[in-house]
Amino acid sequence: MVFNTLDEDRCFGLMVTTGYKAGLPLVWLPGESNAGCLGLSREWVLANWGKWIYPDCEISQVLVIDGYKPGSHVELFE
Repeated sequence: MVFNTLDEDRCFGLMVTTGYKAGLPLVWLPGESNAGCLGLSREWVLANWGKWIYPDCEISQVLVIDGYKPGSHVELFE
């Protein structure tokens, strides 16, 4: 998940969203990743996927979602 780091030079970072390490920051992205409109540059992400984001997965295999639906990953145990 992309998050705002509150750092002037490195505005964005990536955070783990699932599993044991959920909520932990993974990386602070460099300033050039900023598109200048409160978001990541699409071109930067495409060019730097293997270096900064996830080198073990080709970008052609990535699916972008708008977010998790509340409770979509929660099961009730009775």
